[in-house]
Amino acid sequence: MRKMILIFTSLLMLTASANAGMTAKLYQGYKFGMSKNEIMKNSEIYECSEEFEKGALCLNEQKFAGKDVEIGFRFINKKLVTVVLFSEFTEENYLQFIGAISSKFQLATIASGNKKIDLIVQMKKYKKAKFLKNITDFEQQALSSGDIKYTFIEDDGFNKLIKSSANAVEMIFKADNNIRAVEYIITEVDENTVVGSIQFLAPKKALQLIQNKSKQKYEDF
Repeated sequence: MRKMILIFTSLLMLTASANAGMTAKLYQGYKFGMSKNEIMKNSEIYECSEEFEKGALCLNEQKFAGKDVEIGFRFINKKLVTVVLFSEFTEENYLQFIGAISSKFQLATIASGNKKIDLIVQMKKYKKAKFLKNITDFEQQALSSGDIKYTFIEDDGFNKLIKSSANAVEMIFKADNNIRAVEYIITEVDENTVVGSIQFLAPKKALQLIQNKSKQKYEDF
């Protein structure tokens, strides 16, 4: 697993591609804020609170990048906030998923536990050789700890804001409200089990939802 993931360090940097479009979608036809009832109009979608998490919906036997996946839908107040793809973690799946994601998104950060490396910071601070070494070293440490999370930002927003943003967080705040992000999370459960998930997010939309909820009036306490 370690060798296979590190191969892609150099492939995930600064590769421009076609604009991803600035819609409010999360994944395919599923959009941020869609109602739970609307999504359940698909008769194949079912409640999966016990399998996934409380209040979630699931859809089995789907395809992403030509590979079998299951889809999970997360909600807040019965409004869709995240679409998650689950699949067996294999080298072939990894190659396909990374290729598909990086065709429309740019790698922005890599995290493990409470540590994170920001590629925007690294690109601005170091020359290419040092930049790549720092990322590779971080990946090695992340893999030895048993978990790694890649965060990608939609091409259109990334390419527009790379020069004016000091880091990935600042880029998100400066981006269009409909900017999309993807998190590819790989977790090594034990020596024989590695699991992966791909989460499609709308970070600014989610922040607005949280801010609106915080403005609600509550009883005195």
